[in-house]
Amino acid sequence: VKVMAPAFFAHQDTQSPFRYATGAVVVNLLGSLLTFRWFGHVGLALATALSAWTHVLLLYLGLRRHGYYVITASLWRLLWPSLVASSLLGAAIAYWAVPVNWLVMPAASRFAGVLVVSTAGLGLYLAALWVCGVRPRQLVHRV
Repeated sequence: VKVMAPAFFAHQDTQSPFRYATGAVVVNLLGSLLTFRWFGHVGLALATALSAWTHVLLLYLGLRRHGYYVITASLWRLLWPSLVASSLLGAAIAYWAVPVNWLVMPAASRFAGVLVVSTAGLGLYLAALWVCGVRPRQLVHRV
């Protein structure tokens, strides 16, 4: 959202991002009302995530409709490796971090644990991207 909305502002279009944000707020409200009863606070988080993705999708579709931006084939080729690496990272974090009771740990141990899990996760993510064939030069996106 922080990357796509300024493209509208650069074209003196402030109404479109406002309309898209309003739609995302409606999705958040409806999602919260529909999921809170069954999932509690997790339902609120789910509704917020769904709202954010809705906002991004609306902004992208608006940018594409106005001809301000179109995703190129080179960017689409990075989608699957990114999804694979992200899925692997999520599974690893769940395996490493979820079984740990972080709240009962002393602050120094908690800090060290988070640092170790985060660093290992970053390394795993970058290694997965490398194995999937993603190289740094591919990350430079030109329109």
